[in-house]
Amino acid sequence: MRSYRFTTLVVLVFGITGLLAAALTLGYSLQVNQHNLETEIHNSLQQRQRTLTGQIESRLELLDAYLHSTLANQVFSHLAAQEDLEFNASEELLFLFRDSRASQLLDFFFLLDTNQELVFDAGTEVYPTAPLIAALRPSIHYTFGWRSVYFDGESALLMAAPVFDPGTLRLRGYLFIGLALSQNRSFHQRLLHQADIDFVQLEQHQRRLLTLGDTVGTEGAIETEQFIYQDGLYLMQQALTETERLPQGLVMTLGLNAQRVGLQQRSFLASFAITGGGFLLLLAFAALLLHHTHHRAIKKLMTYIKSIQQGNKEQLFQSTSIVEYNRVGAAMEQMVADLTVAARVFESAEGMLVTDEERAILRVNAAFTDITGYTAEQALHLRLEELLFAQPSTHTEQLLDDFSPDRLSPEWIEIQQALQEKGWWQGEIATRRPNGQSYQQWLGISAVYRQSDGRLLNYVVTLLDISQRKAAEQKIRHLAFFDQLTGLPNRQYLLDHLAERHQRAQQQGQQPYAALISMDIDDFKLLNDTQGHPAGDQLLCQIAERLKACLPPNTLISRSGGDEFTLLLDPVNEEARLAREQTEARIRQLEQQLNQPYYVNQIQYYTTFSLGIALSAATEEVNQLVQQADLAMYQAKAAGRRTWRFFDPSMQARMQAHAALAHAMRLGIEQQQFLLYYQAQYDDQQGLIGAEALVRWQHPERGMVSPAEFIPVAENTGLILPLGRWILDAACAELARWQQHPESASLSVAVNISVLQFRQPEFVDEVLACLARHQVSPQQLKLEITESLLLNDDEMQDTINKMTELQQVGIRFALDDFGTGYSSLSYLKKLPLDQLKIDQSFVRDMLTDPHDRDISRTIISLAQTLELSVIAEGVEQLEQKEQLALFGCHAYQGYYFGRPMPATDFVQALIQPPTR
Repeated sequence: MRSYRFTTLVVLVFGITGLLAAALTLGYSLQVNQHNLETEIHNSLQQRQRTLTGQIESRLELLDAYLHSTLANQVFSHLAAQEDLEFNASEELLFLFRDSRASQLLDFFFLLDTNQELVFDAGTEVYPTAPLIAALRPSIHYTFGWRSVYFDGESALLMAAPVFDPGTLRLRGYLFIGLALSQNRSFHQRLLHQADIDFVQLEQHQRRLLTLGDTVGTEGAIETEQFIYQDGLYLMQQALTETERLPQGLVMTLGLNAQRVGLQQRSFLASFAITGGGFLLLLAFAALLLHHTHHRAIKKLMTYIKSIQQGNKEQLFQSTSIVEYNRVGAAMEQMVADLTVAARVFESAEGMLVTDEERAILRVNAAFTDITGYTAEQALHLRLEELLFAQPSTHTEQLLDDFSPDRLSPEWIEIQQALQEKGWWQGEIATRRPNGQSYQQWLGISAVYRQSDGRLLNYVVTLLDISQRKAAEQKIRHLAFFDQLTGLPNRQYLLDHLAERHQRAQQQGQQPYAALISMDIDDFKLLNDTQGHPAGDQLLCQIAERLKACLPPNTLISRSGGDEFTLLLDPVNEEARLAREQTEARIRQLEQQLNQPYYVNQIQYYTTFSLGIALSAATEEVNQLVQQADLAMYQAKAAGRRTWRFFDPSMQARMQAHAALAHAMRLGIEQQQFLLYYQAQYDDQQGLIGAEALVRWQHPERGMVSPAEFIPVAENTGLILPLGRWILDAACAELARWQQHPESASLSVAVNISVLQFRQPEFVDEVLACLARHQVSPQQLKLEITESLLLNDDEMQDTINKMTELQQVGIRFALDDFGTGYSSLSYLKKLPLDQLKIDQSFVRDMLTDPHDRDISRTIISLAQTLELSVIAEGVEQLEQKEQLALFGCHAYQGYYFGRPMPATDFVQALIQPPTR
């Protein structure tokens, strides 16, 4: 008795302690609530600031794209080349722009000539252009990004792009595009709606560009670490420094009405006060009630437990005045009764039943009822074979009357024989419940014999419902062999199907020709990158549905990759020629359906496909057939996409030759079969200034292999990395030897760097380590990069950082083959280059082709403007050198001065320079 009173006292002590803790928690929570409220306001303002910034950036990005697409328009380029620019603009360009859907977003869109005179205006008529043009700075100021403009009390963001004559590269003017800020009501409404904000102000250098909502000040404001409270608004001011697209110096001020958070604060305090007060009262009442009443109930319950522990299982629980303890006592009584029965009979998680020697059911457990659906009363009237191996009647009670041995399934005969021979059997069976529902069951039957004489006494049967396991197996199979997005078979299912077809052909002979079609969606990555992966998933599902709708039912359609589908038309025809013709006809029909528009995010979208077809009579190995279709598809992509190609053995030959060359290159790198040749570089005074290191491959069997043959293979296979490291190391080693002789100590060496090699994270460390290893002056090493390095905008900052880090130690950079690829004036301005290299394709015909001559002159002029040196390669004639010198180029490289030669011959030639 004392122990239970002690327990109640402990509970009471804990109750009083809980009261004190609740009071302290209430006070502390009030302080925490204020802090959390401030944090929530700050986070809300930050989120809205990011939303507003994103809206402005999205609009500027759209305008930027429209500006550059206009410059790339063939009609615009053709008109820009005409002499009468103003007349043509008024007659043709205005019709082109004002009828476009995007013109609705063009607040300002006009063209100025080189004298900053208006040529045409295709912007929205709501915003006058004349006062804007009057307030403009020189046009070139707006070509370096978005700039703010103030005019007549208004404000706008403008960007311009130079317009060149595509034939002569003559500057014709500047094309401006802009976004009105101060009076753009539709844009204002969109900003306020998207950000759900009450006040927005955008400033630059303390000049207001945009104000939405009533103007507020900050005098007398309540300031916190995160925001300012003034005139019923929570204000946050933040400089927009995280984006490169917006002009520099922008400051955004956001305001949120205090009424939005005031209601939430009052609701929280009221709810907390009511809940806390109720909790305190309830805790006090519960503690007192426990102290007065529960110790008697606990005493009766413990008396019953002690009686059971002493073995008196006939003892009954005495009820108390508390309902919950009565329920506990009743439950314990039932538990004791159940345990007593279980001790005499059996209970298991598995379904179990016991029969006599004639297989008449004597006893079943609860799991048996749950699994089979038969109650214990129903089962006791049946035999084992009647229950599990006979078709049940509609009414279970009529089962014995309707039963006959003819209704037994054949598998029961096998089970009966196994029981007679071995005394046990287990396996999977299909059976039914009384309601006719079929299910899979794992069954085990064991015979029980008397030990004294071996007489059969009983059969003990265990059973499990494995329907869920079978369903899981089916689900696993579906996951393993079907695409979860489109529901189509996947690549593994296709390979298994082709393997079965191949095996059938080996057993039955050659099968009719089938067509395996590898289909790839053109530019699918662009859709994912621009509109997101959900948009790509929509397109894939629509393509899958269209394929199923337009192909014969016997066609196997599988999604074998991210943007690849594989089709198996089987059979097509027994003759190869007819099979090819019929396949072509089918593909033409398929293209007509697939080229119809799709709808992605409720927007009409068009796409094309590249297809590769391999005809098969099931005699080829599966992997070989799939490889043939893939090779044909790659050929279709190489041919410009939106087409198809049949597999030809020459494709296989080219692939094998490519693989053989790659293997030979690996051996060549290991066995040091590669050599460096050096081609001299001269200035206009016939002075030797350096050389370019050129790799050569001295194959032991094929002789000298052209770089044009093995360099593409090296880039495709990644072998350009070890080869590029060797070239850099060998060139630095040779440069170290040159520095030991007076006649060559001042020479520099130029090394070509591949895009893949430059992109490696450890590239800068490798270059610096190579210079340190050979003790070479960094000022005498020049790295030549190509324009293909500039194609990836995402990698541009990394490119600039690496070049800057190497340039700081003295290494120079030259842009090789300038003008043949992705020539961008914007990137030239950003990249820390030292030199432009005129490609030999412009130098070769510059004496006879005026276009090559003008391009060379333009490149030289551009280099001078950007304060870059320039060197021309491929100089083979004196007239070419003189023409280049006249244009302002004073460094040359080419056969006129000397061919590439090994290092030893190059050093020997230093003693006898060319007399040119």
